[in-house]
Formats: sequence, structure tokens, C-alpha cells
Amino acid sequence: MTRGKSAQALSASDDLVAAVHAEAVLSADFWFPDLDARRVRARVLSTDARARCFLHRMELDDGHVLRTVVVKVRHSQAHLRRRDRFDERPVLNPERTMSDEQTARREYDGLQTIAEALGREDERFGVLRPLAWLPNQSAIVMDLVQEPTLRDRLLETSRTRLHRDPAMNETTWNNAGAWLRIFHDHETRLTLPARIETRGQVAEMYGAYADFLLERTGALSCLLDLKELAVELAARSLPAELPLCPGHGDYVANNMFAGAAGRITVFDPLIRWRVPRYQDLGTLTVGIRIVPLQAMTQGLTLPERELGRYEDAVLRGYFGSEEVPLRAVRAYQLLVLLDRWSDLVSKQIPHGKVRPRLHELRVLLATRHCQREARRLFSLLG
Repeated sequence: MTRGKSAQALSASDDLVAAVHAEAVLSADFWFPDLDARRVRARVLSTDARARCFLHRMELDDGHVLRTVVVKVRHSQAHLRRRDRFDERPVLNPERTMSDEQTARREYDGLQTIAEALGREDERFGVLRPLAWLPNQSAIVMDLVQEPTLRDRLLETSRTRLHRDPAMNETTWNNAGAWLRIFHDHETRLTLPARIETRGQVAEMYGAYADFLLERTGALSCLLDLKELAVELAARSLPAELPLCPGHGDYVANNMFAGAAGRITVFDPLIRWRVPRYQDLGTLTVGIRIVPLQAMTQGLTLPERELGRYEDAVLRGYFGSEEVPLRAVRAYQLLVLLDRWSDLVSKQIPHGKVRPRLHELRVLLATRHCQREARRLFSLLG
């Protein structure tokens, strides 16, 4: 599958294929011991062009054994990215400023960190092996995992499906929370700056999001309440100094494979900051509530009761026998929700006659859905 019209997106360059082949020969014993390094050949099977990377599926063949790897090439091609209409939009995770080469290296480091953190045998988790970093191509090579993502599994339970699967086993979500706790508790060798350190900063962000959304949406009541109560809400819900840890960067259901018996394999780590522990939790749990189909159907696609069970399972998996700091988690869920809502409102409208109108309708429906979610969180925070 391909997206976009870039010539680079349609096929991997010869030097990339050559670099992967060279690494496969050099590291054959580590990559796939059953491959004959003297006879191995590399070829591209498919390419997917995304906003910040190209994903190439490559096959390694020695004439008897076939193995497949994924090669992720970071890029900065502006025409493949969605741009903001509003430069002043507040953001929870600022746009990356690292070069493509540095970004590929950081993701490779992130995969190594995951492998180190989950070094012991644990049937709850899989590990996506980082096979090589190719600095000249701003690329990393990793294993291919042929399993559905957690988001795929979630949408299979949608009420809109003709043949709807039953509700998911909570074990999968419990494992997602447990995985995150192990990752957060692992001491990374990376030097990471802190992104948000205090509840005062959270209160400031509440106010900034409220101002931004008040100017651009019709969602007045909950945003006015948020602006007025921002400092009080943060003070009642969060400790003065927030507990920090290395952040995954994009801990969403689309960035983890959901295998048999609830096994979780997480990918796409881009560890750039030390963040409050609640941020990755909020990113995952808010994300499952505002998937586009859920927003377009105004919350009718995925039953609230099931979403609540999945969220509870994530938190139980993360906190284990500890008491769950629900107010702190809810406060950060609200912050993540405001960030996602602002991002949607700020998306640049596509060119043409029909697409901008469809986009405006989508923003309108999503705003209504996000407003309901904000009110739900307000009621839970009291």
C-alpha cells in the first residue's frame, strides 16, 4: 500500500536495499541464523508512505529460506505531512526538531530500551527486535510482526460491524498497563529533558487550551468552566511536583500489536522527554474513546461500559496492588483530550470543493464528541 505521490514513496532506493543486504550478511547469525549469509538476496515487497516515514517490507532469500523485515526510513517531506492552520496552538508534544538521522537513531535506542526493560521471559509481552540502524539512510531495520494492532482489535467490537466480535478480553488491556509500568520504571541511558514538571504548568496548559478552543469552537460552557477552574482543578487533582519518567512518545492502541492470549508488543517509541507518569496512560485511554469512528457516530460505535472496563484494566495493570491515583489520572486525561481536540480543530482543510466540507463536518462532530468527553471528565473530577 502506498500513500502520497512521492517517487521515493513508491520504491526503496538502491542504496537502501544494498545497505540492508550488507547488514543482513554481516549480522546473519543475529538476524536469522537459518539464513545462508553467502547466498542471501534482498528485495522490496511493499512500501507505505506516511507523514514522517516510509515503511518498506523487505524479503531476505537465500534460495531455501525466506525471512521478512521492516525498514523504517525517516523523512521530512512537507507535502506528506498535515499542517496546522494555527501556529499559536498549544501542544502537549512539540513538533520534533531532530534531524531525520537523529530521529531514526532515537527510535532505534527506544527499541533497544524496550528490549532491555523486557529482557526476562514474560509471556505477556513480545519484543520487536531492533536489527540495525542505518545512519546514511536515516533508517532502522526491525522484525516483522504479523498480528493485528490493539486498535484493530478494538474496532472489531464496533456496533457498526455486520459481524461484530464480542467484547475484548480485559487481559489484553491489563497487559498494556503492565507493559507501560515496566517501561516507565526502567532506567534509560538516554539523557532526557523534563517536559512538564509541576501542576502549575498543567493549570497553565488548561488555560491555554481553553482560550484556543473558545476562539474556534462553539463549545462554550465546559471551556469557560475550565478556564475559570484551571488552577483549582490542578491543585485538587495533582501533586505539586509531578512524578516523572521516560515517556514512550505516542502510546496509542495503533502502536501495539495484540497477539494471542492478550500478548502485547509495543513499537514506535520516540523517547524525547521525561514526562509525568500519567501522560502515556492518558494518551492510551483517551485515544480509545475518541477514535474517529466513535466521534463520527457520537459515541455509539463502542459501548461506554466496555470502554470503561478496558480503561480500568489498563490502570490495574499499571498500578498493580498500589492504590490508583484516579484524580491525577483523570486530570491528565483531560489535558490529553484538550490536546487531541485542539489538534483536530487546527488541521489544515484539504484543497478541492467536497473534501473541505467533509472535513468541516468531521470537525463539528468531533467537537461535539470531545465536549461530551470533557464534561464526563469534569463530572468525575467533581
